[in-house]
Amino acid sequence: MKDLTNRCFRFDDVEIDVQNLRVTVGGENRPLEPKSFRLLVFLAENPGRVLSKDEIMGVVWPDAFVSDNSLARAITQVRKALGDDPRAPTYVETVSGIGYRFLVDCADRNPIAQAEPAPPPRSRRRVWLWAGAAAGLLLLNAGFWLMKLRTAPLPPQKLVPVTTYAGSEKYPAFSPDGRQVAFFWEGDKGVNPGIYVTLVGESNALRLTSGPDAFPVWSPDGRRIAFVRGLEFGGPPVGGGIYTVSALGGAERKVLDISVSGPMSWSPDGKWLALAQGRAFNSSIFVVSPEGGEPRGIVDRQARQFDDAPAFSPDGRSLAFSGCASRYSCDVYLQPLRPDGSPDGAPRQIAGAGMGIYSLAWSRDGKSLIYPGMQNFGTLSYLWRAGSDGRQSPQRIEIAGPRASSPSASPVADRLVFESSLEDWDIWRYSAAGGSGLKSEPLIVSSLSEFAPQYSPDGTRIVFCSNRAGGGTEIWVTQADGSKPVQLTRGPGVNQGTPRWSPDGRWVAFDSYAQKGPGGIYVMEASGSSPRGVTPEGNSPFWSPDGRWICFQRKGQIWRIPFAGGPAEQVTKHGGGPMAYVSADNSTLFYMKNVVGPLFSQPLAGGEERQILPYVYYKAFFVTKDGIYYFGARGDDGLYPLEFCGLDGAKSRLLERIGGRLVQGLAVSPDGKSILVSRSVGVGSDVMMIENF
Repeated sequence: MKDLTNRCFRFDDVEIDVQNLRVTVGGENRPLEPKSFRLLVFLAENPGRVLSKDEIMGVVWPDAFVSDNSLARAITQVRKALGDDPRAPTYVETVSGIGYRFLVDCADRNPIAQAEPAPPPRSRRRVWLWAGAAAGLLLLNAGFWLMKLRTAPLPPQKLVPVTTYAGSEKYPAFSPDGRQVAFFWEGDKGVNPGIYVTLVGESNALRLTSGPDAFPVWSPDGRRIAFVRGLEFGGPPVGGGIYTVSALGGAERKVLDISVSGPMSWSPDGKWLALAQGRAFNSSIFVVSPEGGEPRGIVDRQARQFDDAPAFSPDGRSLAFSGCASRYSCDVYLQPLRPDGSPDGAPRQIAGAGMGIYSLAWSRDGKSLIYPGMQNFGTLSYLWRAGSDGRQSPQRIEIAGPRASSPSASPVADRLVFESSLEDWDIWRYSAAGGSGLKSEPLIVSSLSEFAPQYSPDGTRIVFCSNRAGGGTEIWVTQADGSKPVQLTRGPGVNQGTPRWSPDGRWVAFDSYAQKGPGGIYVMEASGSSPRGVTPEGNSPFWSPDGRWICFQRKGQIWRIPFAGGPAEQVTKHGGGPMAYVSADNSTLFYMKNVVGPLFSQPLAGGEERQILPYVYYKAFFVTKDGIYYFGARGDDGLYPLEFCGLDGAKSRLLERIGGRLVQGLAVSPDGKSILVSRSVGVGSDVMMIENF
């Protein structure tokens, strides 16, 4: 940002007095916070040019890490001061997914500075002292820059692919010698999943295991690879056991049957595997011997909701991990270790990231940590780098792009590998084609993500989730043909999700996740209004058909609360919640207990639950008055069966097989003629590498 100390900007009846930090409109003073004022000046200095969010943050917040919410708040203050309407902007235009543009070319007035009077005689000695000091500083500075000029510049970073196979290559891990990378690949057409190893720079890969395996990690001597077995496609990243296999291939050996959430880390002395034990978003850090035995807790979780992503430092004296207050509010911690691997005191926070963090990697010199940060339900994930001493603000690694995760640094070279996703979720519509099968067409699309659609009760509108405005996920509404999208929410949290229409179409219930703490349930008018809190803790809301109750998940059970107000009451006894509906006659509750697995039902008037379907993929079912639409398990051909099961218990009927990758979202129009599906046509992920990292 240029030195604008003596400048003023004028346009219309607005004057920006930079020297006095004052904005006036029509002669009326419009106060602004310092950061918002600095933002306005930067915009005025660059009329007509699209300024990216990163560029703005680098100027307005040069020495601090802030989220997109801080920028959005400052933009709102600037618009309010100028009397600008974001829906029909005169001054500040939002450029979707990129940043902002100032629409007015300002008249820049630079006042003539008045000559300063000569100092009185008795102060001249002080002036000479200051002048001498300044000259000394100039000489030191000149020497410093001369030394820099004599130093050869660092080579530029370069992004190169390591794998480019069909499908998904995930969870890469460098070998100790830095020559090989182990990773999970689902195989050609998704039919040969397992752990593979490839030499850096080679196109072929050696298959080591056969199955839904994940999170490979090398032993320090490079002879064996440990991995997690038992993950389900579309399910949470939780496996049921730890195995090892030779890096050259051969028989596998079971280490332990244990629930493992996320990646593992092998200690430099080879004695321990660190892991997050427990369910997704409810795990703690343990260590276990690679030879088996009882796991040992190593981190006191204290008040955090869960801990994840353990990573031993290169010298083995510390264990980094992600400590999370909620699903999308994690910070980086360091647990000091004694020589025997036991904890040495309490962990300390070294980076206040405030994002979802599900993997960590140390740089080879041990001076920094690299991690992916997720702010919007995992659809966008950037890589960040933070100093391990906690003194530096985290810096975003721009070259990795917006869908990067699972970093791993080479122990012997300046290289970093990571997973780069190719997926872009859109909402597709399926309808009868007149013959066999269904006709498909993309309905609601953007360059970012759209998911969780629901038709309004009259079938004229669709509510859905999207991060198309940048930042977190918000609730949007379109016409039934996908036209005229309107952003319905702007908070209250960082991410808003699971929108559900009330039976009369007047209200939308949704869950909202703040930067800290659990999600809560809110409602707002479908025509637009301020959100009203229903309950401070809960997620995945849905309405009873009579509109009297809002049901939701809390602590692994389904609850309901009166829409008109009153205490909440528990409905299920044996678990349930990530997706649920009430039958049209208000008699039966249908629900899942996990994001993948069986579908259950329970009479609302009382009675025991019973299993309706043996398997539903990723919360994808929808209840109508006639029956249940749902997605079954992905077949060996890589396609997902869309099926219909009548409420009378008749055998399911196949409607269509759908390719691509599915995410949360299956809805049926009130007339039963259209089905909405959230899917990505461009599927998979590749392993990429940053050279000169």
